[in-house]
Amino acid sequence: MAIEMDSSLRFVYRSYSESGSSGLGVSTAAFWVSIWRRKWFIAVSSLVLFGLFSAILVILPAWYTAETEIVVEQRPQGVDLSAVLSRLPTDSQTVVTQAEALRSRALVQRTINQLNLLMNPEFNPRIIPRDGSLRSRWREGKAAAIAFVESLLPKREHPSVGDPVLNAATDIFLKHLRVTPVGRSQVLKATFTSENPELASEILNVLVDFYLEAQIENRVAVPTKVGEFLKGELHRLQAKVREANDAVERYRNQAQLQQGIVQGRATLLHTQELTEANRELVTVRLKRQEAEARLSGIRANPSSFPDVLASPVIQQLRNQLSVLKEDRSQLIASYGPSYPKVKQIEASLADGERRLNAEIANVVRSIASDVAVQTDREAQLVQSIASLKEQIQKAASAQVTLASLEQEAEVNRSILSTFLTQYNKLTAQSALQIADSYVLARADIPTQPSFPPLLPLLGLAFVVSVALSMAGALLLERTGKTIRSSNEVQPLLTARSLGIIPKLGTRTSLFTQVIDNPQSQFTESIRGILSRLLIPRNLGRAVLVASAQSREGRTSLAIALARLAALSGRRVIVIDCDLRRPSLHNAFGANMGPGLTEVLQNRLDLSKAIRRDTLTSLDYITGGQQVLHAANLLCLPEMAKLLARLRTAYDLLILDSPPSAAVADASFIAQMVDECLFVVSWNKTPWRLARDQMEDLSHHNRNLTGVILNQVDMRKHSRYSPPRIAPTRAPTMIGSAE
Repeated sequence: MAIEMDSSLRFVYRSYSESGSSGLGVSTAAFWVSIWRRKWFIAVSSLVLFGLFSAILVILPAWYTAETEIVVEQRPQGVDLSAVLSRLPTDSQTVVTQAEALRSRALVQRTINQLNLLMNPEFNPRIIPRDGSLRSRWREGKAAAIAFVESLLPKREHPSVGDPVLNAATDIFLKHLRVTPVGRSQVLKATFTSENPELASEILNVLVDFYLEAQIENRVAVPTKVGEFLKGELHRLQAKVREANDAVERYRNQAQLQQGIVQGRATLLHTQELTEANRELVTVRLKRQEAEARLSGIRANPSSFPDVLASPVIQQLRNQLSVLKEDRSQLIASYGPSYPKVKQIEASLADGERRLNAEIANVVRSIASDVAVQTDREAQLVQSIASLKEQIQKAASAQVTLASLEQEAEVNRSILSTFLTQYNKLTAQSALQIADSYVLARADIPTQPSFPPLLPLLGLAFVVSVALSMAGALLLERTGKTIRSSNEVQPLLTARSLGIIPKLGTRTSLFTQVIDNPQSQFTESIRGILSRLLIPRNLGRAVLVASAQSREGRTSLAIALARLAALSGRRVIVIDCDLRRPSLHNAFGANMGPGLTEVLQNRLDLSKAIRRDTLTSLDYITGGQQVLHAANLLCLPEMAKLLARLRTAYDLLILDSPPSAAVADASFIAQMVDECLFVVSWNKTPWRLARDQMEDLSHHNRNLTGVILNQVDMRKHSRYSPPRIAPTRAPTMIGSAE
């Protein structure tokens, strides 16, 4: 019997379900359907990846880049004022030359020695900080690895040139230093990157200072005296500067913007007062909380509180009470409780107790008074802080105007300083050292790290995390090798789908579901499959229930079909044909006992092997005792004779077979039955394995009725139902005639 496989249809469907159809609209729809199915996977994996990338960004050391700009020019040595104040154009070659001069190793080493950078681990790899951080551990591992590799390499004699540590530090310094011309201008832009922002700024400023000093050392300018020209301008600028400075001071006093020095930095007095008030508030609050805790403790147990125990008066009173109690006990023992002196001692005891309680009350009142004092002080500080905040807010607005006045004064001072410098140079009539370049903007301490750029990298990490998660989700979708939809049965297995059986809960009995819940979706699915088997046909039909693998619900499906048919008044019998691992008796709650094995060996009469279900009129035959070469029994003529006898007594014979992929028993049984139902577990059974087993069964029985998709998660099943693709030709069913 030949079997025709519709490979073209199967290829079209799989290409759709795995990689999308050729049409843009369909492929896009399939893509988003796949993404939506894996939305939780994408969400969780995106969060995990984003957290991992964020952790890496946190671990990475922050680098700060200080920046300065230097103007390169050529100043003439003439004595003419116009020549002194003019700026001669400098060609690009000179600017590039000065850039290399700023990067000279001599200047770099001079800076290293000035700042003692050889003691800094950033510039000396031989210094490894032992602070237990990830960076120190990384450096330790890196140094150990380099030392191990160097120990394996042959040692070579190198001529010693200079200090190797200084040379290595110079190389590291030059890697962090960058000097580039700004366009076609005469400005050089120098940047230095370091882990320490203060150090980056200091290094760059010191390097530039040494660079300017080197220029001064290489050039001597001899200007001439032109004092009369600048004298009038200097007087006018000085008056203007004084007026601007006076305006700044008047406005500062008027707006109460006086400043103080805190840690070498100018700060508003209000800000200093607010800082001190906050600090004092924290101290007072701690004292108040401590006093409240002491008050609560002494109120809870005043007798054993440390302050009470430490009081000399209370200790003395307790000693006296102890002596009085001892005396009272002795007198009572000697003379009885009516002795007059006993009454006197008891009166003394009562008086001592009152004094003791009074002293304890004094301690409590003292602590309560301390709590009240600290509470009042805390309230005063809170009110004072609120007042200071209001004053700081007002000062912030006034600082804008003050900054404008200060800027104007600074501009005037800058102009005055420039003219005064020129005046001094020109009136001295002596040789002066003048640098060819000057600093346009000194390097300030960077406040933000230049690497890593946190927000852009976090955004990139989020995008990459989502992209990787979506790629993983699509990969999981593409690598699916199972049947996930009833629409996939015919294209992939070339057999019609008889129905889908929903998956029940873990606490629901599969074997009694059709009896306990006749209106459930599970029972309706079984009823739909049974209706295809019980449509008007010849009675006594034998139906084989097969599957490729074990644990696919084959036995439970066979029992459900048989019991539902028995409930409808049919004469039904179920036969356990899995002679290697029989399990039908467990489903009916019976013991193994004699069964099919004994009948086929003619050691037991058929009537004694047939048992009756306790819940329905269903009959069943167990597998019987296990014997060697049990599969050979299914090939005996007795098996065919047994089925022939049962056909005359029953309307429907259901045979439960072992998994066809494990043993060949199902192929033997398929030759003797009228129909074959193939069970496929949803999203579990590989579709290629199922198709191969169905092809093998179709060689022995053409009436392969169809496929039952079992244990289906109905909620997820709807997600894997793509739009139907019209085939170019009708596929040929497995088991159909050529």
